[in-house]
Amino acid sequence: MGFSSSDQRLLIAALGGGTDEELCRDLGTTVPAVKSTWRTIFNRAASRLPDLFEETTRIDAHTGERGKERRRRLLTYLRDHPEELRPLSRALRDERRGVARSR
Repeated sequence: MGFSSSDQRLLIAALGGGTDEELCRDLGTTVPAVKSTWRTIFNRAASRLPDLFEETTRIDAHTGERGKERRRRLLTYLRDHPEELRPLSRALRDERRGVARSR
């Protein structure tokens, strides 16, 4: 999926369990930063695997269950596909930054 290094850090920590508050303590960051990273992760995952979150759109957003279900589905997927957590290749990092490679 091409997760950034900060996305990967959060996902790897989340695979061990924990709330956003626990994750921010473990990662040495703030709760708003963790929530922002989750949004980025969910947007990236949904753009590449829309079927992964299809049913979660039916769950009431006001209960907070949609976010929990999305996280559960994504973490389950990542446990089954750990290759998704490999570091980005240099070429992909450069492409995202808009860096032209000279030959």
